[in-house]
Amino acid sequence: MHEIAVVGYYKALIHLGVKRVRYWVQRVEKYRLQKQRVDNPGKLLTYHLNKEARKRTGFGLSDLGTEPGHYIS
Repeated sequence: MHEIAVVGYYKALIHLGVKRVRYWVQRVEKYRLQKQRVDNPGKLLTYHLNKEARKRTGFGLSDLGTEPGHYIS
């Protein structure tokens, strides 16, 4: 399961950029610091990154390739 998350995180870095991924990592950490209940921070991060990828590219993380501009359809 961790391998899938690592690949998704890597794809998000490539397709969304470091600044945008850092933004979502910080938002998830902020949730935890505000004492909001976060059962699985990795799942929450992946949810937000997937939503961002779909908004920006039209594809979810699972449909993105590992090279910039490459999509799997």
